[in-house]
Amino acid sequence: MIVIQAELHTEWIPALHTNASKCYRDSLAVSVTSFIFITTYRSVLGRRRMPIPRELCEEAVRTGYIHGHALTVAAPGIRSTNEIEDETITTAFWGTNIYPQSVFTLEEGEITSFDERSTITSLSNTENCSLADGHCIMRQYVIVWKPISPVPHCRYILAGSQMTLVFEFDARLDFANIGTSK
Repeated sequence: MIVIQAELHTEWIPALHTNASKCYRDSLAVSVTSFIFITTYRSVLGRRRMPIPRELCEEAVRTGYIHGHALTVAAPGIRSTNEIEDETITTAFWGTNIYPQSVFTLEEGEITSFDERSTITSLSNTENCSLADGHCIMRQYVIVWKPISPVPHCRYILAGSQMTLVFEFDARLDFANIGTSK
């Protein structure tokens, strides 16, 4: 029997993660009813969510403003604008008018990748997005983050070492090729 120091290594894939922001615009159709130029009733008829341009989202993350309107904290990790009139509103003497309005929202979270290709995020499903791209455009929103370049690393790390007993017939040492090239 031979006593040797054995080292056990395991595969290690470090997670790459960074902050990410999800941006979108809610387009609202607002109905305003008035009587003798006095607003008597106001309601939201419909809402449609759509992504904003990636560059606008990146600028909003950097500055805290979208189209000159401040993003204020609505809840932890969520900032949005007040309602923005998309057209000039004129109050009717009598009757109902419908006006478009927008609300821009920015949600903050993290994005992570274990294999540098697929991503996981707290913001939404990003299964078709790559960490190296720095953005992911979906049907209803856009997610942006600072692109990450992976750092080369060793795939294995030391899990532990221990003194081990090995039977002589299990040990095969080839000393013949030490110092020679094949």
